[in-house]
Amino acid sequence: NAFKNCFNITAISIPGTVKTIGKSAFEGDYNIQTVELAEGITSIGDRAFASSVKIKSVTLPASLTTLGKDVFYGCTALASIDVAEGNPSFSIDNGVLYNGTKLIKYPEGNTSVSYELLPTTTEIEENAFRSNKNLDTVVLNDGLKTIGAFAFCEATGLMTVGPFNTVETIKEYAFSGCGKLNISDLGDSLKTIEKCIFENCPNITDDELPNTVESIDEDAFSRCPSIASITVDEGGENYSSVDGVLYNADKTVKAYEHFDMPLLLAVDKVYAKIRNEKYRYITQQQTLFPEEVQQYDADLVKEVINNCIAI
Repeated sequence: NAFKNCFNITAISIPGTVKTIGKSAFEGDYNIQTVELAEGITSIGDRAFASSVKIKSVTLPASLTTLGKDVFYGCTALASIDVAEGNPSFSIDNGVLYNGTKLIKYPEGNTSVSYELLPTTTEIEENAFRSNKNLDTVVLNDGLKTIGAFAFCEATGLMTVGPFNTVETIKEYAFSGCGKLNISDLGDSLKTIEKCIFENCPNITDDELPNTVESIDEDAFSRCPSIASITVDEGGENYSSVDGVLYNADKTVKAYEHFDMPLLLAVDKVYAKIRNEKYRYITQQQTLFPEEVQQYDADLVKEVINNCIAI
């Protein structure tokens, strides 16, 4: 936090005698336009330059071995990242930053409309493509295993991502806020789906899951108002589907359900899908026996559901 939110700084030149740039060191310095990082710097901490919205390019020194999370998150003008020749840890592909087989950062200010991952990529880092407004197509490589949390979140121009041939894990909010995105086939290797992966993605109406799926977060498809059906390939050990409704393998528990008209008759069923935790607390000092209450009042929740139906 050494220079965090120092709005008058317009340029940074850090000599090689400095070995470490700490966490959030220049975060929020929104007037910085140029950054010079000398050879000798070995480590840059989490969010070191985050939200420095006027930085257009940066070159990482060959001496750099450690790069924290979200170092350039929110740098909306950043069009390209470069790495000095001889760096053993990091590499560049058309301005896109990699650490070995992991894609670290696709610059938010990159104006390209399409990008194809390197064939050696195994993981897309958390927030890697987040908030890029120009991309409409991302081609995934065979060999990709993990799509990180918020990886494509709020990439509002994104329409096509795939194929998901070897993807095993999609982490939380991976595609949240991608209003133009349309994905129906999640490949044949998927094992783990975390929560809200398609939150606020109105163009996604159907999902086809492979029978390899082992874990689906209970909120995985929440806030997906347009999904009308979810199907699972036959032979799955953990999940199955009947008429577009997602069940566990023995069809005793519905993991996802689409409610048809008349919705007025489904209020109790909708309410049953809402997680309503029970809490215990002691209301008076004269007793050792706690009272048990629900997080949300049932009648109030049902009133809200009825109001939504009325709208």
